[in-house]
Amino acid sequence: MKTSQNFFNDGNKKIISEDFESALSNFTEAISIDPTDTSSYINRGFLRGKLNDTIGGIADFTLALEIDPEDDVAWYNLGITKLRLKDFSGAIADLSKAISLFEEDAYSYYFRAVARYNNEEYSGANSDILRALQINPELKVNSHDNDPIFDGIHDKINVIVGYSEAIESNPNDTNAYYARASLKESADDYIGAISDYTKIIQIDSYNGHAYFKRGYIKDYHFKDEAGAIADYDKAIEIAPGNEEYYLFRGSAKHAFNDYAGAIADFTAIIDMYAAVDPEDWDDLEDNLEMTFYVRANVKRDLLDYTGAISDYTEAIKLDPDFFFAYAARGGVKILLKDFAGAIDDCTTSIAIRPNEFSEAYAIRGKAKIELKDYKGAITDLNKAIKLDPNLAEAYYNRGLAKIQLGRKKSGEVDLGKAGELGYGKSEEAIKA
Repeated sequence: MKTSQNFFNDGNKKIISEDFESALSNFTEAISIDPTDTSSYINRGFLRGKLNDTIGGIADFTLALEIDPEDDVAWYNLGITKLRLKDFSGAIADLSKAISLFEEDAYSYYFRAVARYNNEEYSGANSDILRALQINPELKVNSHDNDPIFDGIHDKINVIVGYSEAIESNPNDTNAYYARASLKESADDYIGAISDYTKIIQIDSYNGHAYFKRGYIKDYHFKDEAGAIADYDKAIEIAPGNEEYYLFRGSAKHAFNDYAGAIADFTAIIDMYAAVDPEDWDDLEDNLEMTFYVRANVKRDLLDYTGAISDYTEAIKLDPDFFFAYAARGGVKILLKDFAGAIDDCTTSIAIRPNEFSEAYAIRGKAKIELKDYKGAITDLNKAIKLDPNLAEAYYNRGLAKIQLGRKKSGEVDLGKAGELGYGKSEEAIKA
């Protein structure tokens, strides 16, 4: 029997093949199975907009926000839809909410500027454009005399139009396709970006970066690891010395459960650095610490805990502020029953990024449970849940800690919540 996630994944694959009607049906099926899945509502709303059902799109984004009022992607899409309907005040309000939740999105500022200009809020529109350019200076590269981003934003036509006109004049202008694809990607139009990168490949089959960028979108926005790996393969075939391509292919292989292939790709990058004098490492892409980190993650999944700790340690040596690596190393130390060491690592992670990284608090809380510091564990797990209300294992561990302190009813509520979020041990713990 298909799960909600199965239908969701099928819908994303059909988006890539531009079978929008079938994709719409898949997301509807996903929602019928799990009516709390905001991603399915957002994707269906996006598709309805593509199919000119803007009212349906608004309904879906609104439903997503009823489930999670803090979903910046839903607010962004709702604002863009209202902008298309010339509800400029509504668009401004929704995009302002998106910005309050994610302050570094240049395109939220850009489209709010478009709405503000049309609403005759010229000062606010100019401020938003300046902020968009601060976040993404590459927008400056896109300027030309009739570019609305620099010409007062006469209407809601954005800079993509300029590149579309250039492509119409010269259909083989790969630079224009590439610029337009990058803008579409920044504006969350992933289908349009894939189409443009595909056109580049049709014009120039040796454009390795176009394969890489298309693979990246398939990988990170549609969870199509198999399609992404095929594109990364081609990019590496064309440019075998680009370590970034190996890094992303290795990560996709890891997600695809090809652990040996992932380790081979990450090791290839480490070997590239080993073959170069450290004084010349600046000529590379500065991916070495991340490579050790992701290879450690694979080793952890292969139960090679000693190897994982070794790689996390190498990553930390290269970047002493690598807070993800400290927390991850702490998680592995728990598996090796080094609970004090796990607490030390997570404390360091938290010191580097206080009040930000939920996993560090969750892992430290788990280690404290092992040391029977249940009150300290609950404090940490409260913080983890505040930062990430969907962190299932944090609810589970907090439930166990509460039960140890005699708060059985409250603990069982947490275990139930963990189960709702998909943590498989919860039902067994409740029965115990």
